[in-house]
Amino acid sequence: MSNRAIYSCPSCGHQESEYFPRCPACGKWLDPSEIRVEESEQTMHRVAPRMPALSVSDADVKDPPRISTCYPEVDRVLGGPPEAGGICEGSAVIFTGAPGVGKSTMLMQIASRIAEKHGPVLYVSAEESLPQAAARSKRIDARDPKLFILADKGFEETVHEMYALKAVIVIIDSLQRMRTKSCNNEPGSPAQVKEVSAKIVELAKMSGIPFLVAGQIVKTGEFAGPMSVPHLYDAVFHLDEMTLPGFILLRVEKNRFGSKEEVGSFRMTSHGIEEVASPGAEILKGGGKGIIAVAMEGTKPIA
Repeated sequence: MSNRAIYSCPSCGHQESEYFPRCPACGKWLDPSEIRVEESEQTMHRVAPRMPALSVSDADVKDPPRISTCYPEVDRVLGGPPEAGGICEGSAVIFTGAPGVGKSTMLMQIASRIAEKHGPVLYVSAEESLPQAAARSKRIDARDPKLFILADKGFEETVHEMYALKAVIVIIDSLQRMRTKSCNNEPGSPAQVKEVSAKIVELAKMSGIPFLVAGQIVKTGEFAGPMSVPHLYDAVFHLDEMTLPGFILLRVEKNRFGSKEEVGSFRMTSHGIEEVASPGAEILKGGGKGIIAVAMEGTKPIA
């Protein structure tokens, strides 16, 4: 058994086995006092896995259980068999989108529906205070008594409440505001975003409790954080209001449990987000003169 030092960049979290004056990942010049040093213990001992390897022919392969969001448009995009789609137990899913597109509203509505049908839901409001989050829930009528709001930025505090409530699902709004005690950087820093995400994914797999996470994007349309972070999650969905004026599209960027071709369609109202199964039919209601063209959004034709 041997110990060795690991040098970590405080800006982006990049690690090297040797001291580096300039981070090879983010390019920042660093003072020796800024670099965090950790001791890593390496061992060559053989350790038996918690679950032994199985032959493919012996493995009992079953579709993972799913929790319905009670929104057919969302369930279809999440994946699963018809009439039985939804979020897989033990999965970590991230919803991205520009500020104001409706991520928080959609996730709170989903939280209330799941609480009504399945049991306690923990909604972690890392961006809004408790009165602000409660006012939003009242405005969109997301008021099921089994929906619990935690106005805190701490991951460790979230884990404590998750087990105390015996939550069936945890929703975090948003990733860029969360922090974990195992990282000394500020919330929203690349190192914190990466560390929190790794802990979310690990906890979801270990506990079997799914996580829905809101993730911010910057003006250029890119994820607000290390580009490797979305790849940690089982599924990445993007809310887009630019393609179809008046409507919000839920697109799939990655989905381990479903097709990438599905698209969900919604619109924002004064009482929250509502499903629109056929945007084409809604557009044609306006009548008027013109030429009708049919565009394909994933598997959904829109006139």
